[in-house]
Amino acid sequence: MPSESCTGAWAEAHGRGFVFPSPLDVYLPSGDVVEPDLLFLARGGSAVLQRWVRGVPDLVVEVLSPSSVDFDRRVKRDLYERNGVPEYWIVDPEARTIEVLRMDGAAYGNEARWAEGEVLVSPGLPGFQLQVAELFTLATLP
Repeated sequence: MPSESCTGAWAEAHGRGFVFPSPLDVYLPSGDVVEPDLLFLARGGSAVLQRWVRGVPDLVVEVLSPSSVDFDRRVKRDLYERNGVPEYWIVDPEARTIEVLRMDGAAYGNEARWAEGEVLVSPGLPGFQLQVAELFTLATLP
């Protein structure tokens, strides 16, 4: 799972919100409950944090494993899209890439793939940049 230090330090330093690693249940508006590997709640966002999150996180991150590829790429993607999660990152430790899906209206329409040697820039996190290689260096990934 990615270290929260990449986004957590940025969020804290810029007063943008809070980063939470798994396990933390998220109760989506559809009634579905998910547990992303990492999630970001923007300061002043609509999601409510208790011992769980009720509502829509501003960003969710899922790390693929051999047993979760299909579930994360199809089932969770559809759930996050249907519930209006603004940004969804899919971290692929085997390919050493990060896919960033952004809401465009009511569906994910803006998709980018970042690989080692590139710098991920997120439109949903103004000022945030991540050296993709750094994520895979910092993280404990299979």
